Amino acid sequence: MLTAICTDGKMVVTVQDHEITILTPEQLPGIIELVAERYEPPYTTNDFWNWRYLLNPQWDVRIYGIVDSSGRVLAIQPVSIVPFRQGESRFRAGLLTAAITSSACQRRGYFRSLVMRIVHDLQVEGVRFLYTFPNPLSSRGFARFPGWLRQTELKITGRPLLPFVGRAPERGVLVQRFTDDFAGIHDLARDVTKGFTSCATIERSPEYLRWRYAQNCTADYWIAHYRGDDGCGYALFRKSAFKKVPVGAVVEFESTSSGVSDKLIRSVTGQLSRLGCLMALRFVSQVDPHGESFKKALFCSLPPQLLRRELPVYVYPLAENQLPAEWRITWGDMDTI
Repeated sequence: MLTAICTDGKMVVTVQDHEITILTPEQLPGIIELVAERYEPPYTTNDFWNWRYLLNPQWDVRIYGIVDSSGRVLAIQPVSIVPFRQGESRFRAGLLTAAITSSACQRRGYFRSLVMRIVHDLQVEGVRFLYTFPNPLSSRGFARFPGWLRQTELKITGRPLLPFVGRAPERGVLVQRFTDDFAGIHDLARDVTKGFTSCATIERSPEYLRWRYAQNCTADYWIAHYRGDDGCGYALFRKSAFKKVPVGAVVEFESTSSGVSDKLIRSVTGQLSRLGCLMALRFVSQVDPHGESFKKALFCSLPPQLLRRELPVYVYPLAENQLPAEWRITWGDMDTI
């Protein structure tokens, strides 16, 4: 029988004689076979799954799965144990991504059972809470699962660009591809986070930024960075596509002053224009310390009808009164799979 463990220690039994287990690198072919039912390259490659999940050097990542007696992977629910900071406080949270159930095994309770098992395991380990950015299908599941809360909803803002006619970077701002050998990220990551106090955010160490962006096998990222008498900051961005339209995604943005923010925004939008983008986009969460600078640069909220989907954040508190009152989420914190 298929079993999952509830947070109260009771066993929930569903049908079928399958086992919930943590999958190993040796089971990667079966994982990719399942993923290929829904996704296309690069998300169906060994390189992606090793980088993001199986050989992740930054986070403790586990792929919970349901495997039949022949060894076929029927469903997966990965979870990443993510280090957070809030002022001087440090804690861990679990990020759920890439839930997939085989098309031949729908409506058997696999997804729910995997999530319940993860809830149990991470509560025992002292993880503070679980969170996820579900797609519309998964959202319906989390809305029904006991204990899960729809805490907030992300918004997306943008501004149009004239392709291939962007202005040069502001004086003092350097714009380059973000590669593994960019040594300047050490000082930038240290200095721009000194002001983080009240809100919770993912720990953005230089090692994390290198793994997330420089070593990412799914996209090439650019960095605009600045350091002067008026402060310092950096922006990470890339060219992408939104409904087949070339757009620029600002995935990380940190600065120590509004003046630095203005310089970085003008430099980023100029580079995105030169790359042929028709629009620059960014996510907005509960805490948006640079929102006024982006408004001044003519970024405005996009109508929900354009997105054709909501962007909710669901959370599950694993300890009483341990959800952050405010937290900051960037585009880079969200996974596309």
